[in-house]
Amino acid sequence: VWLALAAGFHHANAQWLTQSFTLKPGWNAIHLHVDATGDTLENLVGVSSPISEIWLWQPNTGAGRIISNPLPLSGSDWLSWSKATGPANAFALRANSTYLVRNSDPANFIWNLKGKPVPPSVQWTASGLNFIGFPTRAGSPPLFSNFLLPSQALNDFSLFQYPGGEAADAPPNVVSLFSLNSKAVTRGEAFWITRDQADNRYFGPFEFTLQDYRGITFSDTRGTYSFRLRNQTAGTNRVALTLLASETSPAGESLPVPPLLLRTSLNTVTLQYGFMPVGAGQGTNFVLAPKGRPGSEVEVVFGLDRSNMAGTNGAPFAAIVRLEDTTLGHLQVDLPVSATKDSSEGLWVGEASIRQVGNYLKTYAKATNAVDFTNQLARLNLLNEGQKTVSFPAGAWTARSLNFADRTPLALSNRWVAVASSTNGNRLVAAMTNGPIYTSADAGATWLGQPGSPVADWRAVASSADGLKLVAAAGGGPLYTSTDAGATWTARDSARTWVSVASSADGARLVAAVSAGQLYTSADSGATWTAQETARAWVSVASSANGTNLVAAVAAGELYTSTDAGATWTPRDIARAWVSVASSAGGTNLVAAEAGGQLYTSVDAGLTWAARDSARNWASVASSAGGANLVAAVAGGLLYTSADAGLTWTARDSVRAWRSVATSADGSKLVAAGFDGQLYTSGDAGYTLGSVAP
Repeated sequence: VWLALAAGFHHANAQWLTQSFTLKPGWNAIHLHVDATGDTLENLVGVSSPISEIWLWQPNTGAGRIISNPLPLSGSDWLSWSKATGPANAFALRANSTYLVRNSDPANFIWNLKGKPVPPSVQWTASGLNFIGFPTRAGSPPLFSNFLLPSQALNDFSLFQYPGGEAADAPPNVVSLFSLNSKAVTRGEAFWITRDQADNRYFGPFEFTLQDYRGITFSDTRGTYSFRLRNQTAGTNRVALTLLASETSPAGESLPVPPLLLRTSLNTVTLQYGFMPVGAGQGTNFVLAPKGRPGSEVEVVFGLDRSNMAGTNGAPFAAIVRLEDTTLGHLQVDLPVSATKDSSEGLWVGEASIRQVGNYLKTYAKATNAVDFTNQLARLNLLNEGQKTVSFPAGAWTARSLNFADRTPLALSNRWVAVASSTNGNRLVAAMTNGPIYTSADAGATWLGQPGSPVADWRAVASSADGLKLVAAAGGGPLYTSTDAGATWTARDSARTWVSVASSADGARLVAAVSAGQLYTSADSGATWTAQETARAWVSVASSANGTNLVAAVAAGELYTSTDAGATWTPRDIARAWVSVASSAGGTNLVAAEAGGQLYTSVDAGLTWAARDSARNWASVASSAGGANLVAAVAGGLLYTSADAGLTWTARDSVRAWRSVATSADGSKLVAAGFDGQLYTSGDAGYTLGSVAP
C-alpha cells in the first residue's frame, strides 16, 4: 500500500531516479519501479508527447473473485486518464503498480519518468491471472525460460503480453506467449501471468527483508540500519551492492550522498565487527551459498557516519543502494537511502565493548547453554576462580508432538501454522498445512488429530474462552466452526484466501481476514458473515473478550481498529510490514509485530503506539487477558516474553522456525508452533530458559 501525495513535488528532498519505457505504437503494458505521485499525469506525460491514454489496473479482489482472462478496458478494475478529456477518476503514477499506456504515434516513443525508487512489492498468486512486472536488469534482461528456471514455475505456466501495433482507436490486443525462449523479461514491462498449481513468491535469484519497508531510512536519530539477503537458487550466488548518487529533482535540486559505513567481518579475537566507508559509486559483493545451506543468507548492516555530514542541522541526504546478482545477471533492486543531519554530540559509529562502569558493573556474554556461556566468558577474560562452571535451570518448554518425518500417514509437507488456547490454557487447538485439526484437553500433554475435521490447508484458528467453540480458516477454502471442541465441524461462508481469525470469549462474535480481500464479521458464531472495510493485504486480526473492540493489520500498510464489532474501522500508526496483532480482554492493551522490524504496544486501544525491543523477523504475538504478560515469536529465532506489557523482553527457548504463539488468560501457560517441527508448551510462562530438543 503506497500513500499518494498531493499534486506538486512535496517530496523534493527524496531520492530521484529515472525509469525509461520504450512505448511501441498502440498499447503498452508497463510496471513502475519508481513513485511519481508527486505530480499530475498532465505534467508527467507532457503536452507534446504522443501518449494519449493511461489506464491503471486496480482489480477488485473481494468476495473470492478469480481473474481468469485478460480483461478489456472497462469496469471497476480500471481507472482511466485521457489527454483529451482528463481523468475519469483521479489517480497517480505509483510504484509497484501496472498500467496500460497508449502511444498514438506510428513510431516508438521513449518515455522517461522521474520518480522515487521504491523497493519492489508485488503479489503473484495461484488464484487466476496476475498483471505484474519484474525487477530485472535494465541493460540485459534475461529470457523468461532462464529467469523462471530456479523457481520451478514453468509447469502449468501461462503468460500473455501486449505486442502493440493496434490501429487508431482500436482496443488493446493481448496475445498468449507460447515460447518462453524468445521473450525477454524487460524491466518495466508488465505481463498477464498465472501458475495454476500453487502460489509463487519467486521474483529473482535473491530476495531481501528490510528493516523498514520504505527503504534504508536513518531520519535524524537512527544510527544503523540492517536488512537480510537470501539466495533463492540451488547454486552459489554473488550479489553486488553499489551506492549510487540520487539524480537531481525535477526542479533541479540535488542532495549530497550520506556518508555510510558498511559492516564487514567479525574479529573472532575481539568479538567486534569491522566496517568500511562506502561512497557514491562504491560497494562490495556478497557471496551466498546455495539456498537452504549455511551461508545462503547474510545480514547487511549500514552505519551512518554523522561526524562527516556537512551542512546545518536538519539538512537532508539521499542516495540509492543498488543490488544486482552478478552470477546470473537477472535482478536489479534499487533501495532508497535517506538521512537527516543532526548534532553528532554524544553519537558514535561502530561497535563498542563495555567492560566496566564505575568499577561495579560486570558484563556477561549471551548464550543458550552452559558450555557456550562458559566459553564466551573465557574468551572475554571474565572467568574468575569461582566461575569455572555455569548452571542453567531446567527446561520450561516441552516438545509435545512427533516430528512430521516420524508421523504417518501425514506427508513431510505438513507443517504447523497456527495455535489457540482456552482461557485456562488446558484446551488447545493447532492447525497445519494439508492436514486435520489437532486438539488437546490437557494443556498439550496429549494431542488428538480430530477424525471429524476436514483435511485442509489451514491458515488460522481461534478459540472461545472455554475451548469448546472453535473457528478455523482454510486458505483457498471456506471457514469452519465447531461447537464441541473440534469433534465435528461445519463449513461456513465461501472459499477465500483466509489468513487470520479471532473470536470473542463466548464464541459468538467472530472476525476473519482475507488476504487482498475484505474483513468479515459474524455475530452468530459463524452462521452468517458480513463483509467489512475494503480489500487490503490483511494479515492478522485480534478481538477483545466481548468482540466489540477489534484490531487488524495490513502487510506493508497500517493498523486498523474498530470499536463497533467491525462495522467501521480507523487507520492507526503508519504503514509498516505488519505480520501479527494481539489484544487484551478489554481491547485497551494491544501488541503488534513487524516483520524485520520491532514490536509495538498500545495502552489506549490503538490511538498511540510505542516501539519495543529490537528489529527481528517477528512472526506472531499473543497477549494475556490483562495485557501485561506477552509472548512473541521470531521466525528462525527465539521466543520472547514480557511481564510488563512489553517494556522489557526476555529471550526464551531455542532458535526454531516459530510460526504461531498463544497464551492462557493469566499468561502462565503458553503454546507455540514450530513451522518445520513440533508443538511446544510451557507451564511457567516461559520464564525459565530451556527447551526439549525435537
